[in-house]
Amino acid sequence: FLSRHLAIAVNAMAKINIRDDALLSFAASAALARPAKSFDLQAVANILNAYGKLHGRDMDQKLLRHMTHALRHTDPSLFDPTSLASSVGALVKVGYTDRGLFKQLSEIAVGLDPLLFDAQSVSTVMQSWAKADIKDVRLFNRMAGVVRQMTYMLEPQSIALVVNACAKAEHRDDALLADLSDVAQKLPPDAYMPQHVDTIVNGYARLGYKDKGLFRFMAKVTTGKGAEEFDWQAVAITMNAFAKGMTHHHSTRTVFRHFTHQIMPKMSEETMTQTSISIMLNGYAKTELREAKTVERLCEGIKRLTKQEGAFDVRNVASVMHALATLDLSDDSVVSLIVDQLLLHPVESLHAEEVAIVAWSSAVLALPDPRLVDYLLDGLEFHMPNMDRNFRRQALQFILSCELDGLLAKSTRVYLQCHGEAPGEWARRVFETLGGRGEKEDSHKPSRLQLDVSETMRDMRLEFVEEHVHASSGYSMDLLLSDQKTTIEVDGPSHYASGTRTPLGSTIMKHRHLHQLGFDLRVLPYWEWDQLDTKAEKQTYIRSLLTSTPSLNF
Repeated sequence: FLSRHLAIAVNAMAKINIRDDALLSFAASAALARPAKSFDLQAVANILNAYGKLHGRDMDQKLLRHMTHALRHTDPSLFDPTSLASSVGALVKVGYTDRGLFKQLSEIAVGLDPLLFDAQSVSTVMQSWAKADIKDVRLFNRMAGVVRQMTYMLEPQSIALVVNACAKAEHRDDALLADLSDVAQKLPPDAYMPQHVDTIVNGYARLGYKDKGLFRFMAKVTTGKGAEEFDWQAVAITMNAFAKGMTHHHSTRTVFRHFTHQIMPKMSEETMTQTSISIMLNGYAKTELREAKTVERLCEGIKRLTKQEGAFDVRNVASVMHALATLDLSDDSVVSLIVDQLLLHPVESLHAEEVAIVAWSSAVLALPDPRLVDYLLDGLEFHMPNMDRNFRRQALQFILSCELDGLLAKSTRVYLQCHGEAPGEWARRVFETLGGRGEKEDSHKPSRLQLDVSETMRDMRLEFVEEHVHASSGYSMDLLLSDQKTTIEVDGPSHYASGTRTPLGSTIMKHRHLHQLGFDLRVLPYWEWDQLDTKAEKQTYIRSLLTSTPSLNF
């Protein structure tokens, strides 16, 4: 065997996914018996790729050192973009991220002729440095410049590769993204496959680059495709990409309507997966699109899949509960099944944000399950110090909801015995200790609608306070009257599911909590105010709002 024969043999085994440990061990020993300089770049890349695929990070460390020694001492003039990309791609596959070697290879990459690169080699280089957690701005800028010189030869696959590489490397080059968008929109829609669309849209979303023209074009591409081109996972990923990139844009609503009414009805429920269901529900929640029939169908999929114990991991559980809570589309039987799945996992195994999301969702849905309450209290005790400010707020809303619903009686006794304070007292103390309510951060900027309402009330000589923050709950009340009891909530479009007059779960929970806290709550929906033209009409409306019996049912 020559060195290149060994490389070809193990590379072939990896390609057909045959792991013969005896043969791999023989090949490793044979390779180690040969001088490092006997391996050319292609042989090194083949060996690293093969052992990386078949052994991963458990690759023979002596063989790994032998191959990296060969890389270090290869004449730089022998590298080309393909061999360089293949080598660094193989290194990260086996978990080798030595910064000295990567710096050496970066210098080589920057010096290569840009005309020799293709999109595959550019994307592999950028993704490899990103996976190695090495932010090499000089290299990334060089690769971006290389791509800008090849835009005339790009097609959907290569655009997707480059955008995905930039996103993974967290390298935002606005000039490059503008050029790629221009090229993408000039290609024929039928040249794109669903995975091209979701990769490109998701990449732009992750980089925070808002390109309405590109999103409109990608929406056109997506709506031009039939059900036979999608599976549930492709639908879920595409929906999530649009929801992340342009949450409330017309193009996103167009894509969601296409999937909801044209694609999903033609797809079999039997091929749904836990992940695809949770991602789709998360997409509906992000866009605040309340498609009740579709959500009901997805819930049927959940019922089928939860027959298997442990089918849903915690991330999926959190996504499902958050979506049902956000859209106020609770299905008691589904929630019960999802909670059963959650309770299989020790609270210590959860991430802090997962605990906060589930706690907030259970507060919105007003879930009375004592098992869940105790589980989440344990989770908050363990994770709350590691939560960011927004997640701690969600945790406090859960505690408040439990207090108001009388769900803490047993738990309070236990906490008093163990900690000398009740759960609510403990949670608020932790919140304040870790940087709780700050006056500047907590200030809310009133909407134009609210400013118009407050101006009308001043003209009527009504005394009130705007954005009053209730001490124990942390809620900011839009307009609190001088009696310190009557409060007006001015609910604009953001309080309702998109295109409907159905309030979102967070709005319903706030209304419920304010009522439970003893406030005389009056809700002013935006569409009623928008119908009023004159000052007299607006003043008459305010008088009626304050003197009529509240119509909200808690």
